[in-house]
Amino acid sequence: MCLDKGVDMTKRQHVSAFTLIELLIVVAIIGILAAIAVPNFMNARVRATIARVQGDIKALSTAVEMYALDHGAYPDDGQVTGIPWWMNNRLLTTPISYIGTIPKDPFLNNSEAGDSTNGHREYWYVSYDGYGVLRSTGRPQSVGGRSNVRLFDPPRQSFRFGFISPGTDGCWEWDRGNGWCGPEFYAGDVLYYESTNGVISRGDLYHFGPGSVYNPPSSFSGGSSGGGSGL
Repeated sequence: MCLDKGVDMTKRQHVSAFTLIELLIVVAIIGILAAIAVPNFMNARVRATIARVQGDIKALSTAVEMYALDHGAYPDDGQVTGIPWWMNNRLLTTPISYIGTIPKDPFLNNSEAGDSTNGHREYWYVSYDGYGVLRSTGRPQSVGGRSNVRLFDPPRQSFRFGFISPGTDGCWEWDRGNGWCGPEFYAGDVLYYESTNGVISRGDLYHFGPGSVYNPPSSFSGGSSGGGSGL
């Protein structure tokens, strides 16, 4: 009787065990599912960060417009006074709080763009009277056979300020060719980020004002808005 029971237990143990092939199949299935899920998770994180950037620069734009209503002019972007924006942006919080805190650009975290190497990760602010005038003076109209467009060239000539993020690749497009972000492929200050080029791809994120216009297309006019191709 004891022997029979021992045989029965051995049979039951043998039946319930996994073979090596079965284990390999399970591991392969898990690997396939991970290969599908991980990129989707990473893309979802990037999209969430893009949404955060859009919200941040819209809030900053609203604060700048309220400042202009009170002072009759937009804050200096550093080109006139020489005070960089990461120092001058206190105008939006003190003595009148047009915005609670100055948000940081998450795409500048591990980037060589802007002043981030010095620990300054504020969104880049530009004004028509500052950067717009400086960059339009004495510049060539074309570089490498392409129009050398600038931030306040048509169709953006009606704007008076803008906030910019280097986008998902962490690189200002006009810095390409300086040895910072890889080879230059575009001459000019404006290249809009387009998710259709890939969730992580070239192109910067813009918000112009007055009017709360995010990433206007090259054909932008009046009050329309939305994403568009770079110029």
